[in-house]
Amino acid sequence: MSEIKKNTAFTVDIAFTEADGTPLNITGGTVRFMMKANESDLDAAAIVSKQTGSGVTIVDAALGLAEAAITASDLATIPQTKLFCESAFYVSGQCLARTETVLVTVKTNVIKA
Repeated sequence: MSEIKKNTAFTVDIAFTEADGTPLNITGGTVRFMMKANESDLDAAAIVSKQTGSGVTIVDAALGLAEAAITASDLATIPQTKLFCESAFYVSGQCLARTETVLVTVKTNVIKA
């Protein structure tokens, strides 16, 4: 996911791994996904914020796989052309793993009418 289209629904595949590259079992935890205008923005300022049961679905917990569903309305009114995306895995409020932070380009329609 390096480019996304504004006003278009899509899913983000999320994979958590151990330091040695093997899958991290995410059974019993919470996966959070965020898109922010700046890496340093507080979580409350996230453009998109999803978590397990509210936009994030565990696909295969034993293999550390989940997906975040982004709706067209999530990105409908954003002025940004670039967003920082990251996922994290929590158990009992403690962050146990993070994915790599990815910079995504937001494309829009050139013809407005």
